[in-house]
Amino acid sequence: MSEFLTELSLSSPDQAIIEAHLAVIDEVDEQIEMLEEKIEQRVLESPSAQLLLTIPGVEQTTAAVIVVKLGEIKRFDTNKEVMGYGGLDPVVYQSGKNGTPWEHQQRGPRRVALGPRAVGTDRGSV
Repeated sequence: MSEFLTELSLSSPDQAIIEAHLAVIDEVDEQIEMLEEKIEQRVLESPSAQLLLTIPGVEQTTAAVIVVKLGEIKRFDTNKEVMGYGGLDPVVYQSGKNGTPWEHQQRGPRRVALGPRAVGTDRGSV
């Protein structure tokens, strides 16, 4: 990046400001990497996360998010309760021939939403 900056016609103060911002970005990148390593370690230690990792397409970040958002899984009596709490169970709202098929209905707190938009894909997964 510094080669790119030297090619630009920037004043010395402007170049110093950009370099300072780039240093902050580098520091944040290092912190993110450290946190990702901690999350990975926690996932490796969690039996619930390990089970989630057996599902095709679920990688470490997704497993960690699901475990954290659901909390203690034993508090649910059925898998349908888990699906409803996370907003993952499709529900058909219909009256006669009119209706909105397959909407997601969440019965848990909004901040728990695990629906398709809430849990993205991990890097490199499809």
